[in-house]
Amino acid sequence: MLRTTLRVIIYGLLFCTAATLRAQTPTIQPRFALEIQGPPGFVTQFLIIQEGQGFQRTLLSLSPSLPRLDGLKAANNKSAQGFAIELEYKMNGDMVEITASVVVVPINERGPNGSLEGRSTQSIGTYSARLSESIVLDKMEDLGLHPWTITVVRAQLPHPTSLGNVSRVPSIQVEILGEDRAGYQVSLHNLSSQGVTAFVVVNSFHDANTRFSERSGRDPVILVGASHEFHFRCDSSGSDTSNGAVAAPCTVVLEAALFADGSYEGDASAAASMESARLTKASQSRRVQLMVQSILADSTIEESSQIARIRSELTKLSAQPDPAILDQLRLKFPGLSPSEWTSVSADMKTELALQERLTLGALQEFETSTKSASSTQSLAQWWSAWERTQ
Repeated sequence: MLRTTLRVIIYGLLFCTAATLRAQTPTIQPRFALEIQGPPGFVTQFLIIQEGQGFQRTLLSLSPSLPRLDGLKAANNKSAQGFAIELEYKMNGDMVEITASVVVVPINERGPNGSLEGRSTQSIGTYSARLSESIVLDKMEDLGLHPWTITVVRAQLPHPTSLGNVSRVPSIQVEILGEDRAGYQVSLHNLSSQGVTAFVVVNSFHDANTRFSERSGRDPVILVGASHEFHFRCDSSGSDTSNGAVAAPCTVVLEAALFADGSYEGDASAAASMESARLTKASQSRRVQLMVQSILADSTIEESSQIARIRSELTKLSAQPDPAILDQLRLKFPGLSPSEWTSVSADMKTELALQERLTLGALQEFETSTKSASSTQSLAQWWSAWERTQ
């Protein structure tokens, strides 16, 4: 079956491949969801509308191979543009308010590590709809894109299916708490004597777009004896067959976990990838900290020049995996194959790029905040506070 690639990306981590944000358990059971339908071959998507949280913002990025009304494909067009649909939506009584925009990015003008330099946003429109009502994003046609139809549907399924689960981590118990149109509410219960510092969950189709991972900052993700809930996107679209057979439901697989004492359980390759990200983040944070502190220590430089210098020095930091970290990992995970080590190295590069993007993004937020008349925080004060949150 022809399938149009569509990836849901959290707005604050646009185009990042590592999902590192801690999931929050909804306090109010969601009533409604947005059902998104496109042209033939497009896989229907669902976005759950959380109540009592104000506007939610989601980017749905479109593959360069997406069919165009004008017949063009980005892969064959040197001046091609990448597109993403940005949706903002919230509940207002029994009405859903939706604001839609098209984000346009010249593919050949993206900045380092895939950053969205040169992006522009074009408004599609603002809409409102009640349960079972639909809206059509017909202004997508102005950019040669097939218009999407968005329908407000009930978040909960009328006939939930039974979903299996597998834990390759003996010290963590997996439980499926419920199901909605976008996936499943999953609970992990820590049975070990150590806090869980990271874990990764995949589905039985090993679809990279539904891989879910979390890692701790200063506190464990899951305390000893505690449970942790999160929403996991796990549908059967990855198992569609060309003969029209009904796809089997997927299985939630807890692939690996890291613990506070440095041990791990589960798949060694998955554990090595998580450990490599942890070590790379710590190492890179130390490098950035020393660099920034040396720049801030020079009181003869104005803040605007300090920020410009920090940006410049960030781009000069190595984007290659630290050989010392790789040696440390090889001692801990001696049985990995060459292809698995290649994957680990790629994950380390991804982590380095992620840390650079996060730091650059934070600097941009500081610059924006300084334009406020009420802002009295210096760059040094802001950096000290921001660093404590990482």
